[in-house]
Amino acid sequence: MFVGCVGLVWSLRIFSLLIVPMQRKCGGTVLIACGLRHEAHSWDEHFCWLTVNLKGKSLRAFVVAVFTLQPYFCHAETAPRYSFVQEASTAPEVSYHDYIVVGGGVAGCPLAATLSETANVLVLERGGSPYAKPEKTDKGNWVLNILDTLPDSFTEVIVTEDGVYSHRARALGGGSVINGGFYSHAEPEFVKNSGLDEALVNDSYRWVEKKIVFEAPVLEWQAAVRDGLVESGVLPFNGVTYDHINGTKIGSTIFDMDDHRHSAADLLEYADPKNIKVYLHATVHKIIFTQESAIGSPQLLMLSGIGPADQLEALGIEVVLDQPMVGQGLGDNPLNFLFVPSPEPVEISLVSVVGIYLPTTYIEAGSGLNLLPSVDWIPDFILDFLNQTVINVASSESFSDFRFRLIPTQLLVDLVALVPFNQRPRSLDTAKSLEQFCNDTVMSFWHHHGGCQVGKVLDHDYKVLGVDGLRVVDASTFNSTPGTNPQATIMMLGRTMGVRIQKEKGIREVHPTSYVHTMHSDEL
Repeated sequence: MFVGCVGLVWSLRIFSLLIVPMQRKCGGTVLIACGLRHEAHSWDEHFCWLTVNLKGKSLRAFVVAVFTLQPYFCHAETAPRYSFVQEASTAPEVSYHDYIVVGGGVAGCPLAATLSETANVLVLERGGSPYAKPEKTDKGNWVLNILDTLPDSFTEVIVTEDGVYSHRARALGGGSVINGGFYSHAEPEFVKNSGLDEALVNDSYRWVEKKIVFEAPVLEWQAAVRDGLVESGVLPFNGVTYDHINGTKIGSTIFDMDDHRHSAADLLEYADPKNIKVYLHATVHKIIFTQESAIGSPQLLMLSGIGPADQLEALGIEVVLDQPMVGQGLGDNPLNFLFVPSPEPVEISLVSVVGIYLPTTYIEAGSGLNLLPSVDWIPDFILDFLNQTVINVASSESFSDFRFRLIPTQLLVDLVALVPFNQRPRSLDTAKSLEQFCNDTVMSFWHHHGGCQVGKVLDHDYKVLGVDGLRVVDASTFNSTPGTNPQATIMMLGRTMGVRIQKEKGIREVHPTSYVHTMHSDEL
C-alpha cells in the first residue's frame, strides 16, 4: 500500500513520489515511483537507482515513471514559473476550449483555476505578466507603480466625465497588481443580499487566504494610527480580523513580510497545468465567456452589441441585444487625502489599521512611500472621505510623535486643497468647508462596482439576460459596494462561481475546497 505522496517542485518540472515499502530476502528495499512532468506535459520514463543508508543499513531504491498513477500525482505549478502562460502572439489560429475567460483579473484567475480542475480553460489577458518586473509591485514602489503609464506599465489612467482621475490595471492578476493590498471580507449584509451560499463563500475566502493573504504588520506609525482612532472614539477595538465591522481593527494584506506583493495571479497555482492556457497581451474580438472588470465588462458587452440600443447605434455598433441597463449603476468609493508631515522618517506601510463607522465611512492610513527613486520619504497620509474624525486622529495625543505640533491641522487642509488631484473646478472656500473640500478634492478609491448588475443585466447565476452561454463574474455584478476594499470579495466570487458552474455540470460532488496537501517526511 502507499504510505504517502510528496510533491516536489524543481525548476519547471514537478516530481510526484509514491513511497512503497517492500521486503526482499536480501534486506529492506524501498520502491519509489517517480513521475517526471515536462513543460510540454508529456510523461517520460526515467530509471535510476537510489541507495539510502539508514541506521547503518544500505537500502536500494528503484525510481521509475508510473503512468497508471498519473491522476493521483500533484500537478500544480508554482508562480512565477507557469508553463501555461504565454504571449498571445504564439497562439494557434484555431483552438477549442470548454471555457474562455476574457480577462485574467482579480476574479478571472481564481475562476479559471477552479474551472481547470475539471475542464479545459483559455484565459485572455490584455496586459502582461506581473512576474516580469516583480520589484515594481513591491510595497515601497506602490506610488511609482500606480503613476507609471508607459506602454508596458501595469496601469492605465482614465478620467471620469466629472473630472476624477482613476486607474485600470493591465496585468495578469488585475487590480491586485496595483492596489494598496488591503484584504478584508465584505460586510455580512452584502453577502446576504447577493444571495450567495454563505458556507461556499467562507470556503472560497479560505481557499484564497491559504495562498496569498498575510497578517498586516503594525509598527510604530500604524500603531499610532490605531491608538489615535481609538482615542478619537472609533470603537470598539476589534483586534486582528477579516470582518468588516464597526470600530478599529487590524486587517490583512497581500504583501508578505518582505513587502513583496502576491496577486490573484498566484491563485493560478491551483490550476491544473494540462487544462489551462493563458495568453498575455491578447485582443478579444468576440465574447464567449467574460470576466473583465467593473469598467471592462460593460464596455466589452457594448462593443459586442449588447447594451442600450440608442447608444450603440450612435456609435455605429450593430445591436445584438437591446439591454438598456448595461453600464448603468457604475459606482466607486470616494477618496480624499490629508497629508501629515512627520518630523522623522517612518516605516513604509500601506493599509494595516482601519477605522470603520457609520454605514459607508472608513479611515485607512499609509506612510513612508517612495514618490521618486531619489526621494527617501514623502509625508505620511491618512485616507478617507475626509471628516472631523480624520482631523481628530491627526490631532490626537497618540499621533503626536508623527506630526509637527506647530503646524495646525487647518494648514494641512489648506495645502491639500492646492494640489490638483482631479480636473474638477475649485471653489473659493474649498479649504473652509469640509464638505466643499471633499467635493473639490475627491479622488477615485479604485473600488469600481456595478454596470452589469445581478437582477438588471444578469440573472442570479450571473448569466447575461437574453444571451446563451455568457456570464459576467467580477465587481461589475455588485449592486452595492462590499463596504471595504473589494479584492477579497472579487476573488471569493471567482472561486465561488467556478465551484457553482462545476456543480451545475454535475462534476463536483466533493467538498468545495480541494487543497493539494504536501506530506512532509515526518508524516510518512
